[in-house]
Amino acid sequence: ATYLPQHLNIDQMLRFGGVNAIVANADAPLIKQNNYYWYDWAAPRVYIPWDLDTVMSDTTSLFGGTGSTLYTSVLFTHWEDDYDALLTGLLQGPLSLDNILFELDRVQAVAGTALSADPTVAGQSTTDEVARLKSWWIARHAQLTSELQSHAP
Repeated sequence: ATYLPQHLNIDQMLRFGGVNAIVANADAPLIKQNNYYWYDWAAPRVYIPWDLDTVMSDTTSLFGGTGSTLYTSVLFTHWEDDYDALLTGLLQGPLSLDNILFELDRVQAVAGTALSADPTVAGQSTTDEVARLKSWWIARHAQLTSELQSHAP
């Protein structure tokens, strides 16, 4: 509790883990011991995201799966309530369901035609993908909200 904040931006690390959990990144530190990258420019350390190809397709717990990772065993020992409060604030503010759905509509309006014309996604519909993501987010947001309410510090 005393040493770690001198060498690690605790708020940043809680945010990093929380956002990875919110988007259900199966390659995130709450679930795995690898597949993310630490960049040690100077104290405190900085995180650079890595391997984000598994997001927004599955559901995972905000507080980790079965077992413990270094992330949960170290950070949750002293800052689990801070993590809970941070996630609650994100889901009620910048990552509210209304904001997420608005951004998905904006993606469709701004880039839908270009994305649909991309030859690497031939046969896929941007409209269908945005609809899939909306459906996933509606269910995911309800799950996250319920999990946080039952976990409340």
